[in-house]
Amino acid sequence: MKTEITPGASQNNFGLVALFFICLLSSLNSLGQKIQSSLTEKWKNENWENLTQTLYTYDGNTYLINDLTQEWDTAWKNAFKTDYTNNPDGTAQQSISQSWNTGVAGWENLQRTTYTYTASKKVLTSESEFWSVPDWTFFVKQSNTYDGSDYLINSLVQNYDFISPWKNSYQIIYTNNPNGTVSQDLTQLWKVSIWNDEDRTTYTYNGTKVILSITQIWTGTIWENSIKDTYDYDGSGYLVHMLSQKWVSGQWKNDYQSIITNYADGNPYQIVSQDWDDTSLAWKNDSRITFTYITLAIKDHVFEKSFDIYPNPALDKITIKANDNSLGSKYSVSDQMGRQFLNGTITDRETVINIDQLTTGVYFIQIGQNKNQTIKMVKK
Repeated sequence: MKTEITPGASQNNFGLVALFFICLLSSLNSLGQKIQSSLTEKWKNENWENLTQTLYTYDGNTYLINDLTQEWDTAWKNAFKTDYTNNPDGTAQQSISQSWNTGVAGWENLQRTTYTYTASKKVLTSESEFWSVPDWTFFVKQSNTYDGSDYLINSLVQNYDFISPWKNSYQIIYTNNPNGTVSQDLTQLWKVSIWNDEDRTTYTYNGTKVILSITQIWTGTIWENSIKDTYDYDGSGYLVHMLSQKWVSGQWKNDYQSIITNYADGNPYQIVSQDWDDTSLAWKNDSRITFTYITLAIKDHVFEKSFDIYPNPALDKITIKANDNSLGSKYSVSDQMGRQFLNGTITDRETVINIDQLTTGVYFIQIGQNKNQTIKMVKK
C-alpha cells in the first residue's frame, strides 16, 4: 500500500490521495483505457482555480513515453516533464525528469531513474541519479524482495554519500495475507548501524479491497496511534470515499477526506479533497483532481473479449454480437458520469438495443456481473 515513503516527511493530504489513484491506474488497463490528463485545482475565494495539469503521451504500443506537468499563471506554463524509455515488454527501463528554465526557455535535467525487474515484471531495483553538471550523480537506490508467491516482502532504500558504497536509509517490511494483500507494513530507520522501528500500518479488508488502515508510531517503548484511514465503496466495488483521521488526546479526530466520482468503467473521474475545520465543525474544500482517459482500440485490450458492438458510432440502434461465453450475461449502457440508462440480458448471439432516446455523446457498454468487459460507444 505504501509507495516510496520517506519517514518523517510532512504529508500533503491531497498529494497522497492523488498518488494513490495514479498508482492504481496501471491496474485498470484491462478496461482498455489509459490516463490522458489530470487537472489539479485549488479552492480559493469560494471558487476552483487552476493549479497544475499533467498530460500523458503514449507510443504505438500504448506504452507511456512522456508526462508533462504545467503550472497555471494566467496561462499554462511548462514546469516539469518526464521521458520514459521502455523495454520490449512495456516496462520502463529508464526515466529522465527535467524542469523548465524560463530564463533560457529550455529544459534542464533533474533526475534519472533506471529500473530492473523480476521475471514477472515486478520492479527489482530502481537507482536514481540527480544532474550535477556535467554528469549524473547517484543519490538513492531502492531494492525490492519478493517471497516464493511473488509477494513483496521488503523494500530497502539506500543513499549514496559519495565516499563509500550505498548506505542504508530505511526499509519497509511487508507481512502478507494468503491472497497477497498486505496485512501490515513496518517502516524501520537505519540508525547507529541497526534497524530501529519507526511506524507500522495495519490493514483490514473486505475480500481484496482495503476498508481500514491504522498507522502507529513507535515511541521507543510502545506503539502509539497516529492515523486512521477508512475506505468506502459503491455497489460496483469502486472506491467513492476515503476518510483520514488523526489520533489526538486519546481519540480519533477528523483530518481530511476525499470524495471520488468514477466513470462507469471504474476509472476515477474526479477526486475532491476536503479538510476538517475544528472551528466550524464542517468540511472545507481544499483541492480536486480531474482525470481524462484515452480509450484504446478493441484490438489493444489485454483480455479476450466475448462481445462486440456495431455500428459504432451509432444513430438509433446498436447490435451486441456475443459468443457463447456471454449468453445469459447482464449488460448495461452508462454515460461517462456512471449514470445507467439501459440494461438487460444477452439471450442470443445478436442482441439489438434501441438507443434513440439517448442524447448525443459518449457511453460505455459493460457486460458481466462484475462489469469486467467494457466497450466505448459514441451516440451520434
